Amino acid sequence: MWPRIPSLLLAVLLLASACNSAKRAYENGRYEEAVALSAERLRDKPDDRDARRLLVAAYDKAVEANLVEIEDVSRTQDPFRHEVVARSYERLNTLYHRLDRCPACDEVLPRRRLYSDELAQARTRAAEHRYALGVAKLEGRDRESAKEAIEHFMVVEQMVPDFRDTRARMDEAYARATLYVVVEPMAETQRDLREAQGDFQQRVLESLDSRRMNEYVRFLTVEEVERERPPYVDHRIQLQFESFTIGNVLLESHTETVTSADSVRIGEARLPDGTRVPVFDKVTAQLTRYRKRVVSGGALQVRITDETTGRVILQERHPGEFIWEHRWATFNGDQRALNQAQRELAAQRDIPPPPPEVLFDSFTRPIQERLNERLRRFYARY
Repeated sequence: MWPRIPSLLLAVLLLASACNSAKRAYENGRYEEAVALSAERLRDKPDDRDARRLLVAAYDKAVEANLVEIEDVSRTQDPFRHEVVARSYERLNTLYHRLDRCPACDEVLPRRRLYSDELAQARTRAAEHRYALGVAKLEGRDRESAKEAIEHFMVVEQMVPDFRDTRARMDEAYARATLYVVVEPMAETQRDLREAQGDFQQRVLESLDSRRMNEYVRFLTVEEVERERPPYVDHRIQLQFESFTIGNVLLESHTETVTSADSVRIGEARLPDGTRVPVFDKVTAQLTRYRKRVVSGGALQVRITDETTGRVILQERHPGEFIWEHRWATFNGDQRALNQAQRELAAQRDIPPPPPEVLFDSFTRPIQERLNERLRRFYARY
């Protein structure tokens, strides 16, 4: 067990550690970190002379480094120089605010400066440049240019929220960058499975969440296309089950004679003197085992058509199968001939298989999972 350290001694050790950490950060050129650590120490120990001196030196160095970077970058022809300048002013203002709630810091740095106007000006210039780039990219009229426009407009919003008509421009760019895919309803295969097939298609649609699959691909139902009227439809997905079977029942049976493992009492015998004694022997029974299997399965045909060219760009077949099974047994003869497993089997009775919609759901869920993964990989490139 470690010895307990008195709380006062622990506080002294923590303060010393903070001071040493600030000094190391300063010596390694991490001036902003040194400022933060020195300010932290002065909040706890306002009269610490070493921390005061280190704070002044680190603050001056940090300010100088950022102002030099601003001056150097401003002289270049870098088209994104205003963003670099804005980040430098952000760091300067962060330095200023790091000393909030620190009276000792105000004493040693009474004239520190907040660069609010300079930051606002740099952000505005950066936003203007990015906005112009975004508008220019929108003139490209292709999806890739629209994606680049979105990136520019997002920077504009970060620099100056609600700048001009950026949000409307971004909506326009998203509309152009989006690939619209309509998923047609499946043709009804069996009337009694109409609801189950509808559930299958609904699960497929829910899995095609563009936020998880691809933010630039939107999957729509036929009803959504009619209601929302997107500018165009790029792809059409058609799903259809074929070789469709539900509830193909297979019944197997096997009869055998079973004999008890040990001798059991089967009656009594009278001895010559009239005494009755038990008689032991092995017993037998006729055991009939049954196995009922219900096989359901089919294959899902998937076809994706490019609506612009009419070309089929993906056509695949996804098979699936589900086998429901039930076992039971009957016997004639002496029950004692059965072992434990045989008795448990004989205690079972024939039961009906699950309803068709349950069988359909069971064999289609693996198909749906494979379909989801295939479509995710297919549309990742868009």
